[in-house]
Amino acid sequence: MRRRHFLLASMAATGRAQDRPAILVTLNAAPRPRDVKGVVFRRAYAASSSREGTLSSLLTGMFPHAASGKAQLLQVNKLPDDLRNTIVVWAGLPANDGDGFFDRQLRVALTIQYPNGPLPASEDDRLISTADVLPTVFGLAQTTVPENIHGMDVLRQRQEFLCAEGNLGAPDEWRLVVRGYNKLVVNKKLEPLHLYNLQEDPGEMNNLAKSRVVPRTIDELRALLQVWQRRTNDGRSASGLKKRG
Repeated sequence: MRRRHFLLASMAATGRAQDRPAILVTLNAAPRPRDVKGVVFRRAYAASSSREGTLSSLLTGMFPHAASGKAQLLQVNKLPDDLRNTIVVWAGLPANDGDGFFDRQLRVALTIQYPNGPLPASEDDRLISTADVLPTVFGLAQTTVPENIHGMDVLRQRQEFLCAEGNLGAPDEWRLVVRGYNKLVVNKKLEPLHLYNLQEDPGEMNNLAKSRVVPRTIDELRALLQVWQRRTNDGRSASGLKKRG
């Protein structure tokens, strides 16, 4: 898959304050280790099982079910020669387009690099969704975060849990929530399909959803998913009314 580079037009415009960095999103490429001065996120999740939905979340801070409008960006053919005052997001996309909710399919490579900025070279185990990238880099650039986006600045506020979605509109539509190392996958009716302890079972081979000893864990994770649904208008109209079906 070819590399693609996106320069956020809102940051590249001539009206941008000269002391603020530009923001560049680079897909399907990785920084050379000796060049990295930033954060390598080891637990980054795609917001969607679809590559198109994940790219949208990266560039808009919105989950696909509610994304509206287009990101303010410019696609460029190659990296600029001088990245000294540029925040570069090196990001991957889901391994199999539209296919699956397992970690091996949804976990993506993600590095936020700021060569002359405040980020030391480090690896980070905090949870981060591709929908969190936009507010996080806008925070680094000390730029106002667009209103009504779903993501959060994870470098300023630690995320308790994250959610993702897939197969929207299909009979096998699903949502998932990860808190710590517990991961719950549900269907459109929020009925539990899969439950995994990712620390003890990183390969997701032992589905605990039907176990009699975990109903409280399922209820707690499902409640967090419902909080996320209300916050992102998932399953609701623009007026906030719950959709039928």
